[in-house]
Amino acid sequence: MRSLKFFLGWFPFFLGVLPSFGWAQAATPAAEVVKLTTGEEIRGIVLGQSANRRLWMVAQRQWLQRVQPALLEKWDKEGIERESQIRLDLSRRILNWRDGLTADQEGIHTFLEDELKSWDAKVEPTKGQLVLIGLKPAQIKKWEPRMAPIRQLVMLAMQERVQGLEERTALELIKDLKGLGLEPGRDRANILDRIPPFPIEDDSDWLARKALLTFQMGRVLQLQGSGDLLVEQPKPGAANGVEGLLVQMIPKFLNKALGDILGAPSAPKAWQPVAIQMGEAAKVDMIRVIRVEPDLANRRMMVEDTILGKTGPGRWVVVWQTQLLADGNRARPAAEAIIKSDPQIAPLLKAAAALGADAQINEAIRFGAATMELQAEANQKFGQFLKLSTKRLDGVPLKWLQEP
Repeated sequence: MRSLKFFLGWFPFFLGVLPSFGWAQAATPAAEVVKLTTGEEIRGIVLGQSANRRLWMVAQRQWLQRVQPALLEKWDKEGIERESQIRLDLSRRILNWRDGLTADQEGIHTFLEDELKSWDAKVEPTKGQLVLIGLKPAQIKKWEPRMAPIRQLVMLAMQERVQGLEERTALELIKDLKGLGLEPGRDRANILDRIPPFPIEDDSDWLARKALLTFQMGRVLQLQGSGDLLVEQPKPGAANGVEGLLVQMIPKFLNKALGDILGAPSAPKAWQPVAIQMGEAAKVDMIRVIRVEPDLANRRMMVEDTILGKTGPGRWVVVWQTQLLADGNRARPAAEAIIKSDPQIAPLLKAAAALGADAQINEAIRFGAATMELQAEANQKFGQFLKLSTKRLDGVPLKWLQEP
């Protein structure tokens, strides 16, 4: 009876995992497997592939010591040399960054001073739980990747130091983690702090790190809008910042009903030059832009969250971007009530009602509620990414942290 309850409790997770994992692979280890041309087999998790096609993975030191001690000794030596180069590179980058700060960027200056002391200090590389392994294409005979749910299982098992996880199947790991009070379908793993120092992949990755740290502790301009119309977001604590977006959006929905009263919409223009101009005027090195666009034909709402970073005089690039979609037809009573009662929006709705545009009003309110929902989701996703990406300057490339 207990085993039946266990199965029923985890049945939804099985439905998500097993179709991608395959019933035929039920006895296959959950860990990813890389087979080398020299005959050895490594089990762990592949973190990603760098621009030069080098495959980076982590494996547990304890398992390597037992199964591949010669390779562990080799990779430990490589790790010492790599960390030495990372220290030199990061010290140089941090020094250049610090020397380019202005007098009003005291918070970043203090942070960088502390980082310099850390990276200039001569310390022996630590031999932690995980070993970072960089493999060239010529060294790899076969790579057996796993689907996202299985990878999450393995990383959660690494986090919890599950014994013998390299030999455990996905179903066995689920049982192990359940015994530890975890729910693999819900609990997310975080092993980033245990990964040894990683080299800065390229200048674009370094720029992204600078931009995100600037957001966290420095000067930053946050904009919101639709099309090429952008306004600065209200400061934290101001009343409902999403209302500024809705004031811009609702005339678009009502335009058909109101006709010439509101005027025909102008041709869309590129929004980035507008944002950059505002960033230059504000004398910031980073801009976050949340744009909202309705897709009336498909009854959807789209929110695009973009971070622009300054690379030099007049030069800006996108360092992070995500898009979210929501159904504009779905009722959201709580959000709709907030919209209807807002003093900025109520006059627009009243004017439209006087013209008999009740259907357009209801549509506008529903799309506005979808906007509120998406902006909240965008803020949550960005907050999670910001937390992961600013923990350390020597972490894995930031593009590996972004959700597909």
